[in-house]
Amino acid sequence: MDPNLHKELMERTEELRALVASSSTEAIVGMCAAYSLSRINSGDETSPLLSPTRQVFFLLGLMLTTREPEEPQEFGPEQWHQAIELLNAISSTYAFMFWPTDEERSRVTDEWRQTRKIAMPAFLHYFNSGILASIWQVSNRIRNYLTPFNAQLKATWGISATRALEIADWICAQLQESVDRLQESALAEKQARLNFLAKAQQEGWDLQRIRYEFEDSEYHLHVERLLEGLYSMFKLPLVSLQTQFGTVDSEAYWKLFVSKRGEIKSYTYLTEHNAAEDKPLFALEEDVAMTPIANSLYWAILRVGEKELINSKSKDAFYKKRDKALEYEAEETLRRLFGDTADYYSQVFETETLQFEHDLVIRWQDKLFVIEAKASPPVEPFRDPDRAVQRLKHAFSSDRGIQKAYEQADRIRKQLAKGGRIELFDENRLRVASIEALEISNVYCVCLTRDDFGPLAVDLSLLLEKEKDDPYPWAVNILDLDNLVDAWDYFGWGADKLCEYLDDRIRLHGKTLASDELEIAGFFIQHGSLGYLVEMEADLLHLPPDYSDVFDRIHEARQGGDPVEFAPTEPFFGDVRKMLAEMFSEMVSKDGGLTSDVSGSKMAMRQGRNDPCACGSGKKFKRCCGKL
Repeated sequence: MDPNLHKELMERTEELRALVASSSTEAIVGMCAAYSLSRINSGDETSPLLSPTRQVFFLLGLMLTTREPEEPQEFGPEQWHQAIELLNAISSTYAFMFWPTDEERSRVTDEWRQTRKIAMPAFLHYFNSGILASIWQVSNRIRNYLTPFNAQLKATWGISATRALEIADWICAQLQESVDRLQESALAEKQARLNFLAKAQQEGWDLQRIRYEFEDSEYHLHVERLLEGLYSMFKLPLVSLQTQFGTVDSEAYWKLFVSKRGEIKSYTYLTEHNAAEDKPLFALEEDVAMTPIANSLYWAILRVGEKELINSKSKDAFYKKRDKALEYEAEETLRRLFGDTADYYSQVFETETLQFEHDLVIRWQDKLFVIEAKASPPVEPFRDPDRAVQRLKHAFSSDRGIQKAYEQADRIRKQLAKGGRIELFDENRLRVASIEALEISNVYCVCLTRDDFGPLAVDLSLLLEKEKDDPYPWAVNILDLDNLVDAWDYFGWGADKLCEYLDDRIRLHGKTLASDELEIAGFFIQHGSLGYLVEMEADLLHLPPDYSDVFDRIHEARQGGDPVEFAPTEPFFGDVRKMLAEMFSEMVSKDGGLTSDVSGSKMAMRQGRNDPCACGSGKKFKRCCGKL
């Protein structure tokens, strides 16, 4: 990182650390909890924070490096706004490190641009993107990956994964009940207050009479209940756990997932391990803790549990189980889409001698889907772009990477394209299928990952190596696939709609920028087709993240919320240069830091080859960033 940029990063980080050092744990965690709750209840996914969950826990991680102040200062709206500005400035600094300094600007080469085109989105996605999964999805992952190792985790943790999950479920239920009670108390207090004031006005009470009547009034009772609810909000007494789950399991859980202020000696960078994410319950007293985000309890179990198993003698067994679990999830998810209309062949081989294995092959009408599952998570990119790209390329092309998944799946496509025949054998060397080329009109190669690879999967042109005229595969993670299949089911769509989606989807690599697959799928739902993107005469199309909001709305509709209608509209394509200029005029503060989040409406940004480049170089796009 450029020394001046690093200095700026350190100054802002220490300013943020000093801000939280002066306030109590209860005030800081309470403000974070109120912020998270307000986002959920408002139904508005926009946020003044650039990456809400990650930034909140970065703030809490810094808090853990400080001691509880003897005379705590207020941490109210003013301090929270100051924290938001610092958090966004810190996050933006990591993005700016990929841009050339004034000295480097004249020496920028094509290789320099290509390196950062890969390293920058991978780095920012890895460290800034939160986990896009429901509690149900995370719970299911804990059951699939951790509970088979309950005995070992019990021996090292003092509690099994199953029991830890039960406790997390119970805590979340208690938190939800406290929120519900508080809302009821707030409504009751409001009504009692209005009744009290109406009576005071009707009978002409003076201030002294109002104070006297208040003490014995129903309104006073409701005020006390409301204050009591506010005080106990988000708090978890250890004794309540012990009553419900017994002393042994409760204390083991408490030791694993409760963090104490001042116990972390050093934490400065977003790229460091953050103890606040592993222990998302924050101690207020020895036997009382508080959490700002209930979902974090589930991710902590999964994160800490997997780390424990990877660093144990059960490492190989865990990896094997993880791979098999993903393959099972893939078939289970796709059966919800294809149902009984397709033939499924799992863990099959191309030869009787068990060579060239395939995780899952699905034959539906005259279409063939070859799914190769890879459960390894994305590697952590280095801050140095050159080193980051080398590491990313190595992981991408390894036996556990997307490149290998593509090559495995593409073997079948190539053989059928030559007019050959494919025979599939099970592990008992029995032939289970014989597929003639003339019977198949299209082969879809699917690289299924367990975790979210972000831009590296959304735009495979960044790293995937293939023949020029060969089609791209579809790279998707299991959580996004689950959400997509759920949306297809909600609208009553079948496999034909998936084929329609994929036919255009695989033509968007190298042309469309998006954070994840659900943004592209959201565009398909919003506008009824990806053809708009395919046909648009532009070399760079950017989809705003709110396209993926439709999947949240579908989830809410299934829980009794407003129904979601499929009513396609025509997209609006704006000029990226003008739009970026407007966005940055609002987002960049006087000192150069990002100060607010500007959410796009349903539009795509277009960059033509002969337009002035959006980076502001003065060159045409095709002569500048378009050369990437």
